[in-house]
Amino acid sequence: MNRRRSTQQREEAGFVEIGRPNIESCVRIVADLGRAAFLGGCITAASCAGPTDVGNGAPGGNSGSGAGSPSSGNSSNPGGSTGNSSGSTVVGSSGVTLGGDASSGQEPSGSGGSGEGDSSATNTPSDANEGDDGPASSNDGAPPSDGGMMPSPGCGKPPGQALQTFVAKQTMAGTMNRTYRVWLPPGYDPKRPYRAVFLGHGCGGNAGQPFPGLEKVVDAVLVALVAVGSCFDNGNGTTNSPELVYFDQAAKEVSANFCIDQARVFVAGFSSGSWLSHLIGCARAGTGPGKVRGQITATGEWPNPPPCTGPIASMLAHDMADGANAFAAGMVARDHILKANNCGPTTVPYSYDGVTPATPTSGGCPVATKGCQPCVEYQGCTPGYPMIWCPTKGSNPSHNNQEPLTTVGLWKFIQQF
Repeated sequence: MNRRRSTQQREEAGFVEIGRPNIESCVRIVADLGRAAFLGGCITAASCAGPTDVGNGAPGGNSGSGAGSPSSGNSSNPGGSTGNSSGSTVVGSSGVTLGGDASSGQEPSGSGGSGEGDSSATNTPSDANEGDDGPASSNDGAPPSDGGMMPSPGCGKPPGQALQTFVAKQTMAGTMNRTYRVWLPPGYDPKRPYRAVFLGHGCGGNAGQPFPGLEKVVDAVLVALVAVGSCFDNGNGTTNSPELVYFDQAAKEVSANFCIDQARVFVAGFSSGSWLSHLIGCARAGTGPGKVRGQITATGEWPNPPPCTGPIASMLAHDMADGANAFAAGMVARDHILKANNCGPTTVPYSYDGVTPATPTSGGCPVATKGCQPCVEYQGCTPGYPMIWCPTKGSNPSHNNQEPLTTVGLWKFIQQF
């Protein structure tokens, strides 16, 4: 099936272009980047290197297309895109432990997503470090495994593009000419390291991003990845996938040109993009340049997962009646992450929005139903690496992008890191 780096780190952070630290430079660093830069640049660093500029590669090369055909985009088709869910929905947990193990040979399908354009967001979401992230759980509160914030080399550079608009970038990933699109939040501050979320669309959704409305709730840098063909080439779930080379290059360029926190990079996707997110999340698990802290997926399989490079904070949503990507195969992905995160079998209800309470009986419902809280959080996981499982039931269509779990829920989930 064809679907599918201590001094070195400080140099990559590139706080400011100075020589060996002194009081004056430390004051300048603190003024520019705050306490995190003071700790990293003045106490522990022997020198502070300037930003390394990695420009976009010149277009060229060619590549084969991923398998699969574009979906019609009809919301009545399991492979089609889904519209924004109406109402204020909240996701909780059913309080039960779901088990089972199965695999499926079905191909990822479904487009799902919105086209490029300006976001119409009127409110700027608050950062998790500036307020309450919602109810704490037994797995919350652990810092990144290798320390705190890691500003990217792009911090301090002007954005070079319009805000609140997905702007296309061309690059070379190996021998392949690839495209990705970058969205910057309202009020983007080039001296403040933002979370970054790389997004994978469903088959046929190349022109958009998988979770329409996400721009209205996040205060993060969004990067829409684009498949060469209709679907991403997941390399049969192995590290041979060309998408890993593509992600590595896109992540390198985004870090070089924009101000992101390299300790808070996430991947998220729907359908084929979910397969992609599982692959990247596992093969690049970790914190630091080129690594991924967590993943959020909707209706994706993982029939042949590679060994994970470490635990990965995860939130997975899947409808039980999904006819395009089997629910049983989604459980394979869940169980693989449970093992990587050393989670136990016990679960507790989890409120995806932190507003509507989740109870043992608030699940088993269509994702767009107001008050639906289908998520559970597994207990005993490696601290800082939670596993949230959200099985929905009766969604129409059954193969859908699981909004608002993947919009409001995604933002609440990643704010804890």
